Amino acid sequence: MYKRQLQYGLLALGDRDYEHFCGFGRLLVPVSKSPGCAPRLSLGHISEPTRPVTESR
Repeated sequence: MYKRQLQYGLLALGDRDYEHFCGFGRLLVPVSKSPGCAPRLSLGHISEPTRPVTESR
């Protein structure tokens, strides 16, 4: 019997100034390793920029 696997990528967003940087994304890693799931990429992290973003008008 053919079993289809869910292939996924997980990207966690956060701010490195907080103690639990990207904490929710890290909590999802064990859940996402359920039977039938296969990661395409390892967990990615993106931090809040440390300098202000200026808008051009």
